[in-house]
Amino acid sequence: MKNLMTKSKSILVLGVATMMLFSCEMTEPMAPAERTMEAEEMMAGSAFNLSGFGMGMENTRSYADADCSVDCIEAGSGEYFVMADSKSSSVGGGQNVNTKEVSYRAYNTETHFIVEVDYDIISGRSNAEADITITIDGDQKFIGKVAKGSTVSHSIALPSGWKACDEINFSILQEELGTPITFDENYSLFAVCEEACDNSLSYVDNGDGSYTFSFTPRSSMTDAHLVFTFAQGVTVGGDLASWDGAGVTRQKTMNLSAMATYEWTVELEANCPGTGQPRANLWTDFTVNSESKKCDLENIVISCR
Repeated sequence: MKNLMTKSKSILVLGVATMMLFSCEMTEPMAPAERTMEAEEMMAGSAFNLSGFGMGMENTRSYADADCSVDCIEAGSGEYFVMADSKSSSVGGGQNVNTKEVSYRAYNTETHFIVEVDYDIISGRSNAEADITITIDGDQKFIGKVAKGSTVSHSIALPSGWKACDEINFSILQEELGTPITFDENYSLFAVCEEACDNSLSYVDNGDGSYTFSFTPRSSMTDAHLVFTFAQGVTVGGDLASWDGAGVTRQKTMNLSAMATYEWTVELEANCPGTGQPRANLWTDFTVNSESKKCDLENIVISCR
């Protein structure tokens, strides 16, 4: 018996929207419904999926030119920095040689870290099924009886307060059909790009003198300093009543998780002292670490009549 091990490694940036299904005889694009279902399964980190084998490698660029401290994920683009590797192993002799191949892709999205593993038998007559264990930062997932030509995956939510270049460790163990194939890697996370005006803040007038503000940060922040600014003389209640008051502001320091939505319902009562004053400002700005998130939102203004 002889064992042959080969290894090739590349780290790529991949547009997930270009994922393809491969079979031994033909290549077909993954249908939109299938792509959506697979993405939902990965994000949920629930049952593994046995999707069509392989992933398209179109629209890629070399990771060697990327830097986690500089490059970032464009929110909503579906394009992520993908680490890829493959190994093969042969078992048997003479006319009975069977060669298996295991490859993986690992990447982080705006909210999750995902590892996808392909298993195939690239030569020989064996139809041996594989047992595959994927571990991400200690979170282990076992998938048994994986048929050749299949893809399985595991994902976890990114930890609270994660930031660019934080490392995620993951490992893969494939067993059956000869010598086990293993991988043990560290992946440096890529943050979501911050935009000058990212429209991450919005508000709704509840019609009862209260307003609900919603904020979705593009990246995680530790000890972020949040400041709501109101007009002079405005009485502030509701969810901000317990925040620190400083002049015309309400302030709080808290941790923020990327792509999580934070909501505050604020009760505002205007100060309309002037005779004939037609209207008054209530709210004028919201900043995070001294950076305004108001973008093109209008001030909240009410009539004094």
